[in-house]
Amino acid sequence: MRSFYKKMFEDKTFSFTWTPERIDVSNSGDMGYIYGTYKVITSGSSKQQQEILHNFATIWRKNNAGTWKVILEADF
Repeated sequence: MRSFYKKMFEDKTFSFTWTPERIDVSNSGDMGYIYGTYKVITSGSSKQQQEILHNFATIWRKNNAGTWKVILEADF
């Protein structure tokens, strides 16, 4: 994984845009979610610019120390 992402970020044409559409937290304040879209632009090894648009959803939980942690992330 590290080498895959390292190559992406070394690409000078690489761009990542993250756009949340909804963020909500439970009434108890210990769980929350966010969903929206993200766009990746890169030329990669093909040198032809590629644009990838996806939806995402992430579920967060607050632990006993009060820190938010991702418990589930989906890309669709």
